[in-house]
Amino acid sequence: NGQITKTLYVRISNAAPSGAFTGTLTHSGGSAADTTAIINGAVARHYYNTKANLGLNNAGTWSTTTDGTGPSPADISDPNIVFNIIEPNNVGYTGSWNLSDVNNKIIVGDGTTPLTFVINDPITWSVKIDVKNNATLKILNKQFPVLNNLDDGSTIDFAYPGTNANTDQVSIPSRSFYNLTLTKGIKYLCSGATGSQITVRNNFVAD
Repeated sequence: NGQITKTLYVRISNAAPSGAFTGTLTHSGGSAADTTAIINGAVARHYYNTKANLGLNNAGTWSTTTDGTGPSPADISDPNIVFNIIEPNNVGYTGSWNLSDVNNKIIVGDGTTPLTFVINDPITWSVKIDVKNNATLKILNKQFPVLNNLDDGSTIDFAYPGTNANTDQVSIPSRSFYNLTLTKGIKYLCSGATGSQITVRNNFVAD
């Protein structure tokens, strides 16, 4: 007599290997006919910057555990890896960070401990980055990743210092920020396109 939308929850084993997966789920009950749903997704492995600071592209920097005792990834370029920056004494990195897989992601902070992660050199354009409460992402480069989930309490600081009007312009993307800081250099707030706007939910600081 009509369509009813239902939410189905799927539990994935902690032992499941990382990578893409697909499967089917059969929903049955009552007098309705069984319905089969096709499930597609990917299993990611979390790694934390809790080993020695050997650089972003060095697998020895990363651990599967927050105390640094877990193993490192076999290869930093493996797909389906989430890199979580949680150690405030281990965030001074330089060098480009090239993450090529569409399912790779960076998370800055643990939601509690104050932490500032500085991007000194380019990070692949397509990489998604989340910033947690009490965490600051400071971008000292014109090439920055996709700003994905920006939690309440997060801060984004666009701090590229260039002053050449022809080559050093930085365009602030249209999206919702919690705290937004513009430090030095030449910054433009994007506008004009239909539906595009910049929203700052808390503090806006322009130096």
